[in-house]
Amino acid sequence: MTLTQLTQGLVILFAILLGCAVFVLLKYAVTILKRPEQPEQNERAEVAGKRIIKGDNGRTDVYYGKRPYNALGYVYYDSESVYTHYIVAFKCPDGAIKELRVNSEKMYDSLREGDTGILTYKERGSIEKKIESENLCYKDRLFIGFEKSF
Repeated sequence: MTLTQLTQGLVILFAILLGCAVFVLLKYAVTILKRPEQPEQNERAEVAGKRIIKGDNGRTDVYYGKRPYNALGYVYYDSESVYTHYIVAFKCPDGAIKELRVNSEKMYDSLREGDTGILTYKERGSIEKKIESENLCYKDRLFIGFEKSF
């Protein structure tokens, strides 16, 4: 095999990989654009509960309210964890409970059960899916903020 043939083979391989990457990006963009954009919603709410979901390859651990600590008092996180989700349940005046994944550990730590205020969020999923799963589908809502009232 000559250097020219090797170079041509690498160019073809690069073109195929680039084509695949462009295809995946376009498919993702079309999916995002097809998703109906919902307006932001503001409503009075009370923090009804909190939990942490940590997951790795096939295992999910759920911690309610407090984080697990090791013997030295440090927050315990398994070094093999792939993700940590901070979930807060908000109770609305109509009695509905809505779970949302908050943006950060800092926001999660600042919220206490019983806190009241204005919850701002967006619906991301379809209305039919929300009704089927009642209101506890945190993956179909985008948390924007919670302004506490004092």
